[in-house]
Amino acid sequence: MLTLVKYEIVQMNRRKDKYILFLILIIMAAYYMKMKVTSYMMVFYPESFKGVGVLDIILYIFSGASKSFLIFSKNVELPISYLIYLVYMSVMTYCIFDGKNDNNIVLKIGSKKKWLFSKLIISFINLVLYYFMVLVVAMFITKFNFDYNEIADTSILKLDYYNTRYIDIYLLLLCSFLTSLAIMMIQIFLVITVNEFVALIATLSIYVFSMFNCTYLFIANATMLTRSNLFLKSGLEFNSFILIDFVIIVVSLVLTIMMLNKKDFL
Repeated sequence: MLTLVKYEIVQMNRRKDKYILFLILIIMAAYYMKMKVTSYMMVFYPESFKGVGVLDIILYIFSGASKSFLIFSKNVELPISYLIYLVYMSVMTYCIFDGKNDNNIVLKIGSKKKWLFSKLIISFINLVLYYFMVLVVAMFITKFNFDYNEIADTSILKLDYYNTRYIDIYLLLLCSFLTSLAIMMIQIFLVITVNEFVALIATLSIYVFSMFNCTYLFIANATMLTRSNLFLKSGLEFNSFILIDFVIIVVSLVLTIMMLNKKDFL
């Protein structure tokens, strides 16, 4: 198992061009949001503005789309950071699987389950790496300023709650991480049952349709603070998303193992 994981890490390193691309996109999105908050605060609240903090950047990256988001409306901005997020998650999971090469590996090691769990481990590492990249980018762009600008976030993001606690932001990240993991498990299940491309389209669809439908049926709503009752009085229940995520992760894992046993790698 350890040898397989090491092999996957080497393969992941060969995809460094994709990591660099997404890192650049995250930096561009973070700079855009930092400038947006700075301009707004300097115009409307110059006396109280002390700079954009790490948590402000993180909130914007995971802000997502409002409930009234309409892609054809000239008055609504595209949630660029959210789009980067969904593409990264789906594409990196897609890149982990390698058709014929994977077939050869399974035949060589003689264990489908070891192969599957090595893929699960490397997918999990990718997920952690994305959140780590977001944190590092936010820290450098804000010069390690961990302050939180309630006025900026409630005015620009239009949050209902003016007493947002730091713990709420951590809970948002936890919920987003678990939901990303759940969607990733759905994608891996579809890779095993259908193929990599269909799985990629399906997971991208889950993220995209979630922008237009504020419902538990589209679980990617849990990755957006604009859909959570932690920040909006009319938002969807945070605890419900946590429960749904755990159910999806467990069910997807069980079904994936069942389908893997039936899959022929010859």
